[in-house]
Amino acid sequence: MFQLDSYRCPIAMVFTFPALLFMVAAEPYSFLTQCNIGRVGITVVWLIWLELLSDPAKFAPPFKPMAAQEKSKQTLRLIIHGRVQGVFFRDSMRREAQRLGITGWVRNRSDGAVEAAVQGDAAAVDAIVRWAHRGPEFAQVERVEVEPDQGNYTGFESLR
Repeated sequence: MFQLDSYRCPIAMVFTFPALLFMVAAEPYSFLTQCNIGRVGITVVWLIWLELLSDPAKFAPPFKPMAAQEKSKQTLRLIIHGRVQGVFFRDSMRREAQRLGITGWVRNRSDGAVEAAVQGDAAAVDAIVRWAHRGPEFAQVERVEVEPDQGNYTGFESLR
């Protein structure tokens, strides 16, 4: 006989469905009296389990083909003008890009601007472009040039 504490009921919330079904099949009367979920609860558990077995794809995360993933990537080149060198702009942008899941690079230019290539899903790229317009705390961004770019990046790095 299975001994279950009352705080562990309803059992369907604590155990996985296979364990629950095993317990019901092994000693149905004992199970029903210990858990007090009744025949309706057992029926619901059985129906859910059968539904899972009938079509597991219904409960799997949506599959996105690699070609669709590539199409959804947006790649932009940014040139940030103003007081943007010597204020930790590159490192701050690298950290922000990593937080957003963006790939690409950032580097200082000889004319005093900062240049970056950013790649990721459209929402994340828009977020990093908005961030580039204000930059880190001590930066004074005057303007940001944004143009489409090409490339395939695997991480985000700060170049010299």
